[in-house]
Amino acid sequence: TGLVHAAVLMGVAYVRDAVRHPLLRPHVERLMFQEVAPYFEIAGEDPVSYARDALRRFANPHLDKRSGERLERGE
Repeated sequence: TGLVHAAVLMGVAYVRDAVRHPLLRPHVERLMFQEVAPYFEIAGEDPVSYARDALRRFANPHLDKRSGERLERGE
């Protein structure tokens, strides 16, 4: 969700492309490693592995999830 607004404003249509975008990638990595992943350590998970796996899933070339999909639904 932290990536959606910037991606839409930049005209990046799909999540997979946003995660690979040279300007957006550092932003999403910071969010994943500094903001999201630490909560998984509390839950007993390895936060670094979680962040890496999530980024890999988001970058899946077969994932057709549009960046603005959540905004269109009002989320």
